[in-house]
Amino acid sequence: MESIKLQLGSLTILVFITIVYVFRLIHYKRKVNFNFFLIFIVLSFIEIVFDGLTAYSVNNLEKFDHTFNLILHGIFLSSIDAVIFFVFLQVLTMTEMYPTKTINKLLVVAPFILNVILVFSFLPELAFIENNISNYSMGISAYTCYVMVFIYVLATIILIIYRWNQIELRKKISSITCLSILTIVCIVQAIFPYILITSIGVVALVLGLYLNLEDPLFIELYNTQQEMVMGFATLIESRDESTGEHVKRTTGYVKIILNKLKHNKKYSKIISKNFFELTVLAAPLHDIGKIAIPDRILQKNGKLTNEEFDIIKTHTIEGAKIIDETFGHTSNEKYYDIVKNVALYHHEKYNGTGYPQKLKGQEIPLEARIMSVADVFDAVSENRCYRDALPIEKCFEIIKEGRGTAFDPDVVDAFLSSKEEIIKVHNH
Repeated sequence: MESIKLQLGSLTILVFITIVYVFRLIHYKRKVNFNFFLIFIVLSFIEIVFDGLTAYSVNNLEKFDHTFNLILHGIFLSSIDAVIFFVFLQVLTMTEMYPTKTINKLLVVAPFILNVILVFSFLPELAFIENNISNYSMGISAYTCYVMVFIYVLATIILIIYRWNQIELRKKISSITCLSILTIVCIVQAIFPYILITSIGVVALVLGLYLNLEDPLFIELYNTQQEMVMGFATLIESRDESTGEHVKRTTGYVKIILNKLKHNKKYSKIISKNFFELTVLAAPLHDIGKIAIPDRILQKNGKLTNEEFDIIKTHTIEGAKIIDETFGHTSNEKYYDIVKNVALYHHEKYNGTGYPQKLKGQEIPLEARIMSVADVFDAVSENRCYRDALPIEKCFEIIKEGRGTAFDPDVVDAFLSSKEEIIKVHNH
């Protein structure tokens, strides 16, 4: 048992993480389906179990048939690469770099398949080396395993660096921590093969993924945040006699525009999954500054005077101040930037005639340019206290006429090319 203490400890930690994970899934009433994380846990169980079995067998060669011992090592070495390969796939997905073409998918999988073939092909040549600390195995099968681990770890690091600005903070922390521990474990294991510490690297990966990416508690808090944002925005909108549907509709329009734009090569790197989610979460708060506008102006029936309109325009600046006070100290700096940009700049115009800062063109943040189209379309297509809604076709015409003057041409094109989806949201 002395030779497998480390593996037994790692297995205990893994069992504990699994129990906590499943319990929280049940507690928060989430489906216990076979998702990425559960698959990763299963692979990690296999790796640690066979790590322990091989550690025990190699130190007790007289108790095991040689062929059986080789098979144990083949499964163990392949499972190491399977765990690392699976992490690489998750990072590909997280960074939105997972290939769509079949040939590219094959290129991603090919090294792993080749390695498994090499591991089992050279198993008969595997040597069992005696050492005062612990016996260990060595040979081409082990070498190819180590090489493959280093290749996928290096590829993962390159991916994260390449997409650094598109990854949210918590995922950066998780990735850096996990990869640092994994790299150290790999280096130590390669230099001192008799230490047998691979299970530590695997447990660190599982723990890092759980705490920063998969914890149901975190997901529940995120969903609660979304509900609070939507509720707060609806409360603000109700002050100008809106039912709160304006918030839902504009958010729906923003989603549609983002979905269309992300397929445009010009925006494919900008509109990451993180940017998409944060912009959608920021959209309901675009008019948060209205809370500072007097009811006599906000609810006025009829045309506003120049002085009243100047006061209305301050809702963008007031909104930015509220965002500063509310989200200025949040750990999610990216969300803070996006929600502030949406609140402050959604009335800027592409030709520089908007407010509050008369920004033009690309000076206006993309999230604000998208919000501008969604906001104006909803404003003209719905009843307001000062006028009736315009016919839907006229509303589309207004957006089209504003292409290149009031609105970003690319955003307008994305909006108009999604006409059927827009109408569905409008009529919902």
